[in-house]
Amino acid sequence: CSTGFPMGCYVDKKGNPKDARVISRDYSTVDSYYVFNHVDIVISYHDGKEEDWGKYLNGAKGGRIVSVKLTPRSIAHDPAQAKEGKCVSDVAKGPLAIAGEGAVDAEITYSYTVTFRTQNEVKWSSRWDYILESMPHTNIQWFSILNSLVIVLFLSGMVA
Repeated sequence: CSTGFPMGCYVDKKGNPKDARVISRDYSTVDSYYVFNHVDIVISYHDGKEEDWGKYLNGAKGGRIVSVKLTPRSIAHDPAQAKEGKCVSDVAKGPLAIAGEGAVDAEITYSYTVTFRTQNEVKWSSRWDYILESMPHTNIQWFSILNSLVIVLFLSGMVA
C-alpha cells in the first residue's frame, strides 16, 4: 500500500493493473496508461442553523466544513471543447487511455468539479471520525501509546 494521491495507473500486457489504487473497472485496456486528469471535490459542511454557533453567521450562507473528499478519475476530454474552455466531466465519455508502447505525444486536459453538500448530522467535534474509521492500521497507535507508557515508567524508576 502506498501513500499519497494517485496520479494514474498502468495495465500491463496480461491485463493486470500495476497500481493497487485502481478505482474503476473502466481502466482495463491492455498495455495502457491511465492518467487521472479529473478530480471530484465534495465539500461537506454543517450549516449551523440549529446550533448555538450558527447565530454568529447572521443569516449569511455558510457554516463549518466537516469533510472534504477527493476522488480522482480519468476522462477522455474532447480536445476541441477543451480549447474553447468547455470541459465536460461526463463519466460516459470513458477514461483517457495512453498506449504503453513507443513514444506518445499526448495533450492532457485537467479538470475538476466542486460539490457543496450540507451534512448537519455530523457534529463539529466528530468531524475526524470518518478518517479514523477508514484507517486500516489502528494497532500501530496502540503500540505507540504502550511504548510511551513503558518509557515513562522506566524513566520514573530511574529518577526514584
